[in-house]
Amino acid sequence: MNTQEESEARFKEMLLSTHREGMEVILEKLESMGFFKAPASTKFHLNYEGGLLEHSLNVCDVALELREVVIRHRPELADRLPEESVKIAALLHDTCKADIYRATVKKQKDASGTWVDVPGYDVDYSNFPLGHGEK
Repeated sequence: MNTQEESEARFKEMLLSTHREGMEVILEKLESMGFFKAPASTKFHLNYEGGLLEHSLNVCDVALELREVVIRHRPELADRLPEESVKIAALLHDTCKADIYRATVKKQKDASGTWVDVPGYDVDYSNFPLGHGEK
């Protein structure tokens, strides 16, 4: 299992390996938005600190594998599916979630049926202009 620091370093290395202009600025913005510490959701997949980073890396790994399968079956598509573009699209596909989750305490029943406080997340859309894609 990768540590948070290893995952963050891997994400940054993959994005910078695209050699596209402005990636350093994007990484700075992601850092300031809390992307690397954000959960991927409030109560479903990867709903813990660093979950959004883990989700983005998982999506990128699968996207790169799919790219290889497509090219193996349709080699003529290789130029239309640049590895760098796949990395950028996959790694950044959910960046709009970076600053919408707020840590909170929620109530949950334990094994004996007693309500206990547990860490969780709420959604705060105050920095979310129109919708998921527009941001």
